[in-house]
Amino acid sequence: NNGNSTMTLSTDSEGLFFRATLDTAGNDEARNLYSAVKRGDISGMSFAFVVDKEEWQDLDKEKPIRRIKSISKVFEISACTFPAYEETEIQARSANKNVLDNARKKFSPDGEKRMPDGKELEIYKLKIQILGGN
Repeated sequence: NNGNSTMTLSTDSEGLFFRATLDTAGNDEARNLYSAVKRGDISGMSFAFVVDKEEWQDLDKEKPIRRIKSISKVFEISACTFPAYEETEIQARSANKNVLDNARKKFSPDGEKRMPDGKELEIYKLKIQILGGN
């Protein structure tokens, strides 16, 4: 998150979140990655990081549970077919028609984090299709 980056990282109660802008017009590898993610060929993520705080549960079982409470540094993140953490996911969005983000802005102009309900979102999607806008 250095201001020059095409990727931002953040954490929330669920874990690590990232958003990346791919240069699909000028970079064949980025275009191939976007296509593979969109098709579902690549659907997971792996990360290289240093754990700051962790908790373990069920150490007497075959698969104990490790809960990472905080990380001190992220070295690398990768989109992959066989992720180290099966719960990870990656999704491809179109930069031109990011309906969800636009709907969120439209329905929450004051910055309140309120998601539109299903009916509001469907109406907004139809307006975009009819008007051909973002």
